[in-house]
Amino acid sequence: RQKEQTLVLQRNFKEQAPDKDWIDMIDGKVDTAAQQLLSRQIAMIPPHVPTSTYTPPGDSNKAGLDKQKPEDRAYLRKVCDDFGESVAKSMAQGAQKLAVTRDETVDEAGHHLLFAVVRADKFCDTETTGKVVAAVQEYLSRRPDGSGQAFVVHGRSGAGKTYLMSKIMVGHIEERAGKGCVVIRFLGTSPASSAVQPLLSSLCKQLRRCYDKDEQVPSGFKELKAYFRKAVAEWPSEEQPLTLFIDSVDQLDDSNAGRRLEWLPMSGLSPHVRIVVSTLPDPANAEFQCLSQLRKGLGLADGASEGSCIVEVETISDHIRVLRHLLKLQGRTLTPEQEAAVDAAFLLRGENDDAAGTPLWLTIVAQFLALWTSYDGVKFEINPSVRGLIKDLFERLETTHGKHLVRAVLAFLTLCRRSGVSETELVHLLSLDDDVLADIYEWWVPSMRTCPPLVLTMLLAELAPYLSRRGDGSGQQLVSWYHRQFWEAAEEYLFGESGQQREGFISREERHTQLADFFAGKWAGKAKPYSAWLSERVQRPQFCPGETAGDRMVPTQPLVLEGRLTSAESERLLNTRRIQEHVDHAIRAGDKTSAVGDLCSIQYVAAKVAADDVSDLLREYSAAIERFPDQASALGEFAAFVGRNLDALRQKIPTAPFQFALQEPDTSGPYQSIKRLAERGGDPLIAIAGASGAENAARLVHWRGKPQQSDPCQLTIREHEGCVNAVAFSPCGKWVASGSDDMTIKICSAGTGEVKCTLTGHSGRVWSVAFSPDGTRVVS
Repeated sequence: RQKEQTLVLQRNFKEQAPDKDWIDMIDGKVDTAAQQLLSRQIAMIPPHVPTSTYTPPGDSNKAGLDKQKPEDRAYLRKVCDDFGESVAKSMAQGAQKLAVTRDETVDEAGHHLLFAVVRADKFCDTETTGKVVAAVQEYLSRRPDGSGQAFVVHGRSGAGKTYLMSKIMVGHIEERAGKGCVVIRFLGTSPASSAVQPLLSSLCKQLRRCYDKDEQVPSGFKELKAYFRKAVAEWPSEEQPLTLFIDSVDQLDDSNAGRRLEWLPMSGLSPHVRIVVSTLPDPANAEFQCLSQLRKGLGLADGASEGSCIVEVETISDHIRVLRHLLKLQGRTLTPEQEAAVDAAFLLRGENDDAAGTPLWLTIVAQFLALWTSYDGVKFEINPSVRGLIKDLFERLETTHGKHLVRAVLAFLTLCRRSGVSETELVHLLSLDDDVLADIYEWWVPSMRTCPPLVLTMLLAELAPYLSRRGDGSGQQLVSWYHRQFWEAAEEYLFGESGQQREGFISREERHTQLADFFAGKWAGKAKPYSAWLSERVQRPQFCPGETAGDRMVPTQPLVLEGRLTSAESERLLNTRRIQEHVDHAIRAGDKTSAVGDLCSIQYVAAKVAADDVSDLLREYSAAIERFPDQASALGEFAAFVGRNLDALRQKIPTAPFQFALQEPDTSGPYQSIKRLAERGGDPLIAIAGASGAENAARLVHWRGKPQQSDPCQLTIREHEGCVNAVAFSPCGKWVASGSDDMTIKICSAGTGEVKCTLTGHSGRVWSVAFSPDGTRVVS
């Protein structure tokens, strides 16, 4: 154990003249007491423990080390590198011994259960919430009556639906006491609950585990829907009933028409199944109106009464009681004067303000009121709207922490909406922002050109009540806004309303550029030049005069952190953050070189396949073609390559993307990409017969005499249950309408194959479909 856990690096200065660089000295003389302690410590080193000894370069008369001399600099670098490598290796070995095999199904279920328990503990019941709780509990305890319907809870943004659902979920779990299967999901709070395909996959895996089934969960979306419906319809029983809670279905993204909710059974349920869903009311002129879709699933016509299967969370009935409860959780109270100020602001709320006077409004108010003392009185006017409260919060943070730091952090939190951003990534991003560093370096310039982590920690501590933290599956904890009101308020605050850029704020495109450069590793291992303002700060006489650039100490961003793309899944570690984030930000930033460079690389295709992000890859191709029309040919060639091999790529065979690229025509982009990769070498599995050094290496199969024309197939769409009789492209070319023997019409994306919507109504086979000339209607 000593050999494994002890690290000794010993620098030998016995032949050198005494100098404060390597020996403790007092008033120019050697500190004998310190030398005695050092000798005792060296004597304690066991003889079997490996020791590295370093002797400084130069003669015995040398006084100190000069970092400007190459030999001294090389000596110090050697000591530091050996120390860092040894410590990192020791840490990795320790982590490996403590590591447990991750169980994604348990991790996901545990995340949502913890989310519910934490919020249920903070819930405060009122007269209005009591009505909703009673209605849901009556539905859950209702004897099977043959109706087989789900239950819907709806209310405006900030009405407290999530806390209400949490209270109901935890109460139901306790009541069941282990009998049956209870599955809960808070949509948008984890990567696996933000889009319908990973959501269905995680639900199916949990149901398969609960009911001890052998059937493997499929990867295709159509097959997932069928698997999920079968699981809900056939597996629950009287002894093992199923209760499924899904909060905030409106939080799903647009992929696979998730918010049309065709995947979710709302009626015809088994007597042993209960499904409770929550959503926002339908926003005016919105493309996806979840509440209408849920009503349709329940068989309720527009305008029909809600009956016993839908309940609305109404305006809060006792706001002062809720406020006192929230303050009590923090060990605080208010003076009568402060309480009166809150009451007055609550009564000023506007009915058109989306979340004024709601529990969310009270939660935000309680957070800053908890910082008021009794002798403060009313420190500032309380804004009666949620959006106004949030913007006031941002302005106060700027006053406390500096506008450049606050605006940068708010921007990165807001623009990384897909999954969030880690605190470590935020420190690196801030280190690359010259305005942030210049503002922080007003009084002092540290030895490294980075953002001090404590500066970010203090800001995030004030934002903590409004943030959610979640793992991304790679070991990182990501931070994001916990409520959509903060995203929307931050968007308006930073980037203006209706696309009008606010004066003095950095544009959305520039922020996306900062994110794209970081996830590409653009400045890793190199000095980034200073802006004029940062140069002025750094070059002051007492700091670093003449310095014009600095290494910001940001990491490299390879696609694979350990192993190779061709390695087995258990033998590699993907850089999931780079794979998920870089191209998306590059497209939004308009960085054609960076985005197209990745999308037209077989390595990037293989990385997306390995990360199980093929559908997202096709969406990236569609977005890039729209953003960079002059690159449509090259991007379209790669998109077609992925599309026609989609089913095989989803099997996640490590070498499959490279093998398929090798089978493309010699002049094609995928073949040229794999050829360049093979010529560079570095991976024995990527070698083409006849290439230098490939004779004795394991290599891909080279197809001699292969066709030199590309396969005309660009995408295979398997969504219908019957024969497809008719297909029509929309005038814009983005959509495909198809009619089938299954009596439906499906509108699919021509780029990704994802279903936009399913149209029903035919009583027989659909023989023909056509778009109107303006592309807004379909005739069948």
